[in-house]
Amino acid sequence: MSKIFESIQVSDEVKRFVDHSFDVVNKIHELLEKQGKTQRDLANLMGKKESEISKWMQGTHNFTLKSLAKIESVLGENLFEVLKEDELVVKKQVAVFYQNLMKQDQITFKMREVINKISAASSEIKEVIIEPNLIKKSEAAPEKTIYSEAA
Repeated sequence: MSKIFESIQVSDEVKRFVDHSFDVVNKIHELLEKQGKTQRDLANLMGKKESEISKWMQGTHNFTLKSLAKIESVLGENLFEVLKEDELVVKKQVAVFYQNLMKQDQITFKMREVINKISAASSEIKEVIIEPNLIKKSEAAPEKTIYSEAA
């Protein structure tokens, strides 16, 4: 629910109305942006004045189902979807599966990060120990001289 209502007494019904109104407006804005369209384009597509669409898009318009259907029709996309109970269960299962997959992928990514860091550190150590061209045999520690290629 909106934080605006936290400090004043507003009925649950009004809170829900305002929240749903803003949700619808946000979705319309999202679809317009996705399609590279403006409120003016929406007005033209709907045969309305731009000023009317502008009022609708302020977030307090009481959209009718008919106007929502027309918006969906002219934009060619759904604003929202009403799910049946069995669809909700399946979508929840898919969401849980996806979340688990993402966690697994994050773990794999972290493991790759660690392996890359170890590999990088290992390469640096090898450069010092195995490629001691900078170290003459006489300066190198006895156990390291066997790796030295220096003359």
